[in-house]
Amino acid sequence: MAHSAVVNPPTVSFNQPVSSSPEPWNPTSVTSTNVAPAGRGVNVSSTVVGRSGSPHSNRISSPCRTSPTRTSTDAPYVSHSQRSSAPGTIGPLLRLYQKREVTAGSAKARNASSAGLRTIMQAYAVGPWAGSCVSMGAIMPGGVRGPGMPRRVRELVRSMKAIGVEEFGGPDALRVLELPEPQAGPGEVRIRVHAAAVNPTDVMLRTGGHAVRMPGRRPPFVPGMDAAGVIDQLGPGADGRLAVGQRVIALVLFVGPRGGAYAERIVVPAASVVPAPDGASFAEASTLLMNAMTARLALDAVAVTAGGTVAVTGAAGAVGGYAVELATADGLTVIADAAARDVERVRGFGADHIVERGAEVAARVRTLVPDGVPGLVDGSNQTTEVVPAVADGGALASLRGWAGPAGRGVSVHPVMVADALTDTERLDALSRQAADGVLSLHVADVLPADEAAKAHRLLEAGGVRGRLVLDFS
Repeated sequence: MAHSAVVNPPTVSFNQPVSSSPEPWNPTSVTSTNVAPAGRGVNVSSTVVGRSGSPHSNRISSPCRTSPTRTSTDAPYVSHSQRSSAPGTIGPLLRLYQKREVTAGSAKARNASSAGLRTIMQAYAVGPWAGSCVSMGAIMPGGVRGPGMPRRVRELVRSMKAIGVEEFGGPDALRVLELPEPQAGPGEVRIRVHAAAVNPTDVMLRTGGHAVRMPGRRPPFVPGMDAAGVIDQLGPGADGRLAVGQRVIALVLFVGPRGGAYAERIVVPAASVVPAPDGASFAEASTLLMNAMTARLALDAVAVTAGGTVAVTGAAGAVGGYAVELATADGLTVIADAAARDVERVRGFGADHIVERGAEVAARVRTLVPDGVPGLVDGSNQTTEVVPAVADGGALASLRGWAGPAGRGVSVHPVMVADALTDTERLDALSRQAADGVLSLHVADVLPADEAAKAHRLLEAGGVRGRLVLDFS
């Protein structure tokens, strides 16, 4: 692959007072000369002079795109695969001291005091650096707990395990990551995650299907939109409904700068967090919100009045099953599809009529309702195949972004669960309905978090009933 010419950014000099601390992490003078990578896979060398005056050469093999000139709105570049050749080398750490106001002609360094370092690391964990292509394991060998990280840094910066990808790809692209432990900001809540459900949208993130929704973001990318756990930190101004130690569930926006639910700790808006259903395990509770909220939004979009009829395709799946249960609770007559092996499962959700699934499902619905149904939830993503089941002037809820056209005055409503991320009232209603038995919680299997790749392979193979769950406890 051809690359443009390598550009040398300005030399950055750090002149700081000698610390009384015995740890070799606060040099008298450090000069770091970097060569910015011109593209993916370009090796970069940097020379760092430490307290002893001896140079250490760091080789960087960077998969990240970067620019040699940065503005005040850019996150500093640190390669995710950066490694130091000698324990105690401070060059990589000093890159973290660089202020974000790095321009073509100058650069400044933070004071290397413990307070300054804490500020830098917290900014990395929760601020504009979040989501950059660096992980704590990349800053020093062994990560923040490793021998290459000075003791004071290990004391100041806590890390956590997460599962994510540094490059989009198959299930084996998922890696165990060591990332900085996030801190709750204003209006936010931190959750010690015990369980994270595995959803098809997580596969899309892993394969790059959500890249268009993450412009400017750098790896690693952490999947997961469903989490269950215990609140361990409340940010300033967090919702008074919640308390430290409370068992909760959360709907997580994994394309945001903080990443998703596949992590030991996550920070989310307080409005996205509600009490877990009474009596449910963490694994069970983690399967609820994303799929149930999608079903709720779909039913609200087609807006069939009580006593009317709605059709649901993909009724044996997680979203389809919740659509059947919620529609039944709304007082609707439900026509659902199912394969022969899933008939009893779908009947258990409360479907009034069950038709055979497949390409001819619309015709089978019409045998029950000759004029067509006023509303249809397309849980099987059959789009144009199911439109004939809808009556003239009716409505269809699409779950994968299809927006029509459908013809005959049929309106198509693409449903995006992210639109309800902070709809606390509806999130809480779903949790209460699960506690009351209106909504059922289905766990296909629970796997250790380290086996996320196996969970993704199982999901992609098809036939999973209920949700696979990753255990972070």
